[in-house]
Amino acid sequence: MTKKLCSWLIVLALLCQLPVFAANNGNPSIICQPGGAPGSASLSLAGLTGPVYGAQLELLWNEPQQSALFTPQNAAAYSPRCLVQTVGGQTRVTVYLDLNACPTQGASPSLGTLQLGGAYTPPVQARITLLDRDLKPYANASGAWVGINNTNNNTTQPPSTGGSGYWITTTASAHGNLRVDPSQAQADAEVTVYATPEAGYKLKELTAVDGTGQRLRLVHVRNERYTFTMPASPVSVSASFVSQTEEDPRPGRLPFTDVREKDWFYDAVSYVYDRGLMSGTDETFFSPNVTTTRAMIVAILYKLEGQPETGLSDFIDVSPRQYYAAPVAWAASHGIVSGYGDGLFGPNDPITREQMARILFQYAQMKGYSTSQRADLSRFADSSRISGYAREAMSWANGAGLINGLDDGRLSPGGGATRAQAASILMNFCENVAR
Repeated sequence: MTKKLCSWLIVLALLCQLPVFAANNGNPSIICQPGGAPGSASLSLAGLTGPVYGAQLELLWNEPQQSALFTPQNAAAYSPRCLVQTVGGQTRVTVYLDLNACPTQGASPSLGTLQLGGAYTPPVQARITLLDRDLKPYANASGAWVGINNTNNNTTQPPSTGGSGYWITTTASAHGNLRVDPSQAQADAEVTVYATPEAGYKLKELTAVDGTGQRLRLVHVRNERYTFTMPASPVSVSASFVSQTEEDPRPGRLPFTDVREKDWFYDAVSYVYDRGLMSGTDETFFSPNVTTTRAMIVAILYKLEGQPETGLSDFIDVSPRQYYAAPVAWAASHGIVSGYGDGLFGPNDPITREQMARILFQYAQMKGYSTSQRADLSRFADSSRISGYAREAMSWANGAGLINGLDDGRLSPGGGATRAQAASILMNFCENVAR
C-alpha cells in the first residue's frame, strides 16, 4: 500500500508538471503496434543501453478517444489509471509505469498493452520520459513531441509529411490559454502562436521545441501573438503564466542583456519591442549594432500594417518560402518598394539610410500621413552624395525628425542603419508621423 501511495504521488507530480524530458539512457524510442485484441496496442521500447526503472509515455491521437487502460507486461510492475485528455478533437493519453521492482532492459523490452475504448488507430505523436532508480527523469535530457507511425514507431525519426505536415502540440500552465494556427504544418511554413493570459496574469515564458529538442526562434509580432518557422519535425509549444504582481527577475523592462538603460537607444528598443515591431535576434540579445537589411525594414512595416493578405511579388530573388515573401509582395503592390530595376529586390542587402527614408516616405504617402515637412540638407557636408531618387525623401525624413545628422556633421545617406538606429527611426516615425 505504501508503495502504491508513493507511486501515486510521483504520478501526480509528473502529470501536473508535464516535463519535456527524454532519457539519456541510449537513444530510446517507443514502438506502438496493433495488439491481438480489437482496440489494443502493444507498447515496447527500443534503443536502451541500460536498465529503466520507470516511464511516463504520452501518446497523441488526432481524433477523440473515449477511454484508455494500460496493463503492464510484468505483473510485478505498477501502473495507475491512464490520464485521458481530449481537447479540440485531439486526445492525449498519459501512461505512468513503475518498474522499480523489475527494471526493464534489453533490445526491445515490452512494456505492456494499451486498450482503447474504440477501434485502434495509431497515435500521430509521442513523448517519452524514462525514470531512474529514484523514479526521477534521467539527467541531461532533451526531448520533445515526435512523430510515430504504425509499423516501427521510432520516436527519433520525424514522420512523413504526407497530408498537412508535422503536428504541433501545446502545453500551458494555469491562468492562460495557448493555441497555434495551424496545428499541423509543412516545413518552412509560418506558424502563429497565441499566448493569452487571464485577467490579472501575464505570460512568463513561451518556448517552441522541435523534434530533436532544439528551441526554435519565436518572433513577437504584437500583443499576445508570436510566430515561428516550422522545421522538418513535430514541434512542442509550451507557455507559463504568472500573476502581474509577481516581480520580473530581469533587469529593466527588456529581456536583452545587450541593451542597458543608459544606452542612447534604450527607449527606442523598448518602444519597438513593446509594440511587437522588432524582436531580439534571440531570447537574450537584441544585437543593436547589427546592420538592418532591406527585408527586415519591409517586414516591420508589414507588421505595423497588421500583416494583411497579399499575393506573391515578381522579384526573382524573393523566395515564397522566406519570412519576408509576404511583406515584400505587400510593399511592392503598394508602391512602397520597387527593387533595383532588374527583377531583384536584394532582401538581404544592408539597407542604407536614404533607402530607409525613401521606403518610409512611400509608406507615409500610402497611409495618407502628412509628408509636407522639408529640411535644408545643404548644411550637411555630404548632402551632394544623396541619390536623386532619395533627395525628397531624405529632406522629409530629416525635417520630420526621423533621420538626423551624425556627430561629425554628415548625413551619411549611403551608410547602413544598425538595428538600434532602425528602432530609433521607427519610434520617431510612429510618434511624429503616424498620428
